[in-house]
Amino acid sequence: MTEQAGSAKLPGETCTIRRANLADLAGLVLLEQTCFAMPWSEQSLRQELADNPAARCLVAEAPDGFLAGYVAYWSVLDEGQVTNLAVHPAWRRRGIGRRLLLAMISLAAAEHLSGLVLEVRAGNQAARGLYESVGFQPIGQRKEYYANNREDAIIMFKNINGLS
Repeated sequence: MTEQAGSAKLPGETCTIRRANLADLAGLVLLEQTCFAMPWSEQSLRQELADNPAARCLVAEAPDGFLAGYVAYWSVLDEGQVTNLAVHPAWRRRGIGRRLLLAMISLAAAEHLSGLVLEVRAGNQAARGLYESVGFQPIGQRKEYYANNREDAIIMFKNINGLS
């Protein structure tokens, strides 16, 4: 990312967005354990990175190598299924989640996917607002989707590449 002369850099802009690799595993595990009540296991994350040809994972890496966040999706046929978005609490409200989502959308468009779909907790207004800010729209609901508290999920979809 190039900066214009004289532009102020936001803290989150110091992160580099890049494809994840197996060397990122410990950082991804930390993000999962820090951000989620039901985190993915190290084994599941390793399998996603090493053995799942449909998996795509992008990380936001701080200048010191710390993983500030990540987003992942599965590319299946002509659609992407977003599996996770996480930003470490110390790095939230700095634009990292938005940058990760925009990078994911760009990657999905380059893969000629027709759209991206995700589920978000009905009560997670911050996440829903973030998703809506990059073009996701609510299209449905899954009753009692989350096993840990039986919370409903809102299904959201983002049309890309002008396809429907």
